[in-house]
Amino acid sequence: MSTVKGKANWVRIPRPDNYKNYSLTVDVGEDFIKQLKAGHCSAKVQAIDHEKKLEIHDKDAQFSFTFRKSSVSKAGDPQQPPTMVDSKKNPLPAGVMVGNGSDLIVQYHMYPWDDGGTPREKVVLDAIQVVNLIPYVPKEQLEFDEIEGYTADESGTI
Repeated sequence: MSTVKGKANWVRIPRPDNYKNYSLTVDVGEDFIKQLKAGHCSAKVQAIDHEKKLEIHDKDAQFSFTFRKSSVSKAGDPQQPPTMVDSKKNPLPAGVMVGNGSDLIVQYHMYPWDDGGTPREKVVLDAIQVVNLIPYVPKEQLEFDEIEGYTADESGTI
């Protein structure tokens, strides 16, 4: 198993995404990308354009990478989400959601995978350690009071 440090973007744990994957996108450096290339990994790596991105990104990272783990086995049985722990290796309390900009250490493994005759390696998310938590707050939990000001009409346009 290996680890990589990075800043979180789009954490979909403990609930899977629309493709039945637990996933998170992390800002990574060039050393991690070299490791992927050495293993002929078929995963998509995206360069970060710091001038155009509105999300919170690590100013020193050049790339973002999405780690995944299927929420369903090949047999169709549910799989447990990746383990999430704090900086002291304590499990994160139920209901805590990791938000964009959180500092993480991602634990993953690579395994051989045959892509139609082409030997490759696949990256699988195992666990995350949250070093600095920026909690995600769903819209339903926003703590605003009603005040005077702008109101959207029924169609949602101005």
